[in-house]
Amino acid sequence: MKFLTLALLALVPCCYGQANTDCMPVVFYANAMFVDSDRDDNGHMTSGEMVTVFNAYDSNNDNNITRSEYVAHQAAVDANFGNFADALFNEYDANDDHVLDHDDFAAFYGRMDTNGNREVDNNEFVSFWEGLICDHHHHVGDYWCWEWCPQVIG
Repeated sequence: MKFLTLALLALVPCCYGQANTDCMPVVFYANAMFVDSDRDDNGHMTSGEMVTVFNAYDSNNDNNITRSEYVAHQAAVDANFGNFADALFNEYDANDDHVLDHDDFAAFYGRMDTNGNREVDNNEFVSFWEGLICDHHHHVGDYWCWEWCPQVIG
């Protein structure tokens, strides 16, 4: 399933006729992130699954993620993020202590869980990430197709 999603993402620019074929429509990127985060493929991302995703960023395994750990991991995964990694770190750092830990993850997860059922489904996840990415479009440049972001075009 995850391979199929990633394979389909590769076809998105040509299939949707975007003017800039080098950009990624935000909704497709968010969907791919959800598929990767939903580790048990049940259609919901639990807070535990989110923590599992973030554990990869903790290079020294001290249960805290510093800004430098986070930015270095983002750069290794996707160099297109550039300054967006710093903006995302700020979004995650709920208590502004410059370290990401379980309290920050719980707060961030709560922002995505808009219906409060303690599970984030694909719609909640994609809607949240579309808003977040579009709100920070000035940090990302031309990586995403901004015509999908109403506040950028309108």
